[in-house]
Amino acid sequence: MGILVDQGLAWWKMLVKDATPSFHPNDNYLYNNTTLADLYSHRSGMSSYGNLAGGCEGNILIGKDDCMRVVNHQTLVPAHLGSFAYNSTAYDACDESFKSLSGTPLDDFLQQHVFAELGLRRTFMRPPPSDADNVAKSYNALDDGTPWCIPGPKLGEDDIGCGSDGLRSCAADLAKLYTCFVQSFNHECHTGQTSTPGSPLKQVSKTMSPHVPMLSTEKGEVSYGLGWARVQLPNTMGHIGLNGRLMPHGMPVIGKGVADELILYHQGTLPGALAVVILIPPTETVVLVMSNSLSLTDMPDWVSQMVLEEIRDIPIEDRTDFVTYAKTSIAINLGWYARITQGLMQGQPQTIKPHGPLESYMGKYEDESRVFSAVVTVKEGVLFLAFQGMDSEKYKLTHYDGDTFTWLQPRNDLSRRGR
Repeated sequence: MGILVDQGLAWWKMLVKDATPSFHPNDNYLYNNTTLADLYSHRSGMSSYGNLAGGCEGNILIGKDDCMRVVNHQTLVPAHLGSFAYNSTAYDACDESFKSLSGTPLDDFLQQHVFAELGLRRTFMRPPPSDADNVAKSYNALDDGTPWCIPGPKLGEDDIGCGSDGLRSCAADLAKLYTCFVQSFNHECHTGQTSTPGSPLKQVSKTMSPHVPMLSTEKGEVSYGLGWARVQLPNTMGHIGLNGRLMPHGMPVIGKGVADELILYHQGTLPGALAVVILIPPTETVVLVMSNSLSLTDMPDWVSQMVLEEIRDIPIEDRTDFVTYAKTSIAINLGWYARITQGLMQGQPQTIKPHGPLESYMGKYEDESRVFSAVVTVKEGVLFLAFQGMDSEKYKLTHYDGDTFTWLQPRNDLSRRGR
C-alpha cells in the first residue's frame, strides 16, 4: 500500500469505503469513519471472525467470493475503537482495497513490483509450484512433544488471509526482503524522503512509525505501526505471538543494559508454520527465525529474543532465562484441556436434563451472513457437528444438559487434525 500512496493512488487517511466499493459494513460508524490506517494498525474497532476461517488440515472454510460478505457483517467493538486489537479480518478489507486501487491482485502486484525487483525467486503469495524442491513439511506437537505431520497452510492466492498470512518464502529471500526494509527505513528517516534509491519499497518510515500503543507500560514505547510492532528496549516483546497468552505474569523484560534502542518486529502463527523477524535499525541487522512446527510453546519467539540479547551483547548477569520461561508456557499450554473440562463440570447442573430425539437436532445452521454453517447429522445413534458440512471438520457431540452439547476433544486429537 505504501507504493500506491507514493504514487498518489491512495493516502493513509483515505476512507476504506472510498478505496473499495465492496466495503459496506452494516455498522454505520465503521462504514463512515474507518480509514486505511485504522485497518493496517489494528485500531479500527472492527470485530473479527477469528478462527472461523481456518479449519483442520490447513483448510480454508470461507471462500474468497464470500470474504467481503463476512467483513461487512462485522460490528463495532467500542472497547477496541482506537486501541490495538490484532485483527486479520481487517486485513482482508485491506487486500480488497489494494486490489480496487491498483487494479491488480496483491499477489500479482508483489511478484512484479517487489519480489522480482529484489530477486526473490522462492517467495510466493500462493502455494509454491508443484515442481518446487526443498519445501518444508508442517507439524503439530503432541502432548509429549512428538511431532505429528499435518498438511501445510492453504491461505493466500488472492484468497481470504492473503495479506495477513499468505506469504511462503525461504530464509535467503526473506533476508534480502527484510534487509531492504531496514535500509529503506534508515534512509527515509535520515533524509525525510518516502523512497530509497534501489529499493522498491515506499513509505517505509510511515509504516514503521507509531500509530497506536500496544499496551500501557512505564518501561518505554510498545506500539504498532502499519504492519510493524515497535519496542523501545529494554522492554517486553512477543506481543503478537502465542507466548504472551501463556505467561501468567507477562512476558520477560529483555535487553537490560541497553539504553533506549528501537527494535521493529513481527510474528506469524499458523498450525505448522511460525515465524519471527526482528529489525535492529542502528546496525541494519535482521534476526529471522522460522519453524515448521507448532510446538508446545512459541519457540521462534523465544529463540529470536535470545539471539537479540546475544547480538546486543547483553551482560551475562542481565540475560533472560528463556528456558525457564519456555517451560512455564509449556505447562500452561498443556493444561488448557483440563481447565476447560473442569469449567464445564463446574457449570453443569447436578440434575442433567435429558436431550430430545437426536433426529430433531439434524439440519444446517447458518450465521447471519449466511456464509458460515454448521451441519448436524446423526449416525448410529451419535450426533455429529460439521463446520461448512465438510467431513474434515466433523466432530462428535457430547450431551451436556438439555439441548446443549459440546464438541470438545483432547488436545492430541485436535493436534493430529492440524488445528
